[in-house]
Amino acid sequence: IYKIQAIEKKGSRVEASLQLGDAPATIFFECDDPALTPTREALLALTLFPAMKAGAELQVGGEVSRHILDKVQTLQEVVHTWMPDNFQYIRVEGAEAVEKTAPGARRVGAFFSGGVDSWYTLLKHREEITDLILVWGYDLSLEKSALFEQTRQNAQRVADRRS
Repeated sequence: IYKIQAIEKKGSRVEASLQLGDAPATIFFECDDPALTPTREALLALTLFPAMKAGAELQVGGEVSRHILDKVQTLQEVVHTWMPDNFQYIRVEGAEAVEKTAPGARRVGAFFSGGVDSWYTLLKHREEITDLILVWGYDLSLEKSALFEQTRQNAQRVADRRS
């Protein structure tokens, strides 16, 4: 069982405690602008594919946007179709579907690594995307700090050109 446990805001960081099978884990999102809000939607997005890979039930344990929750099955179908031997359909439990509206201005983020998929998403949705999100520790291991710094600088140049 993969379980989303506590989630809280600490300054410019949102931290979450997870239980991934027998292993506890802490993850965080950090950003000064825009201000981050602790919600379970980001954690659902972050844990869905690893849970599918492990074939583990995912326990969300709280409120999730109905709009996002309604897309979970479609996401599973797409990923399972791409790699049926590696990603299994799983049950997502304990998610309370609620109507959510974003406070203030609407922002749209896209994960951006500089790879082909990132560029495709950015170019296809350039009018909608307001924020680019770079993840360290997923495609780039935490041990590759020099490569991450180079990637971060490249992503920053792309973001600056969009402003």
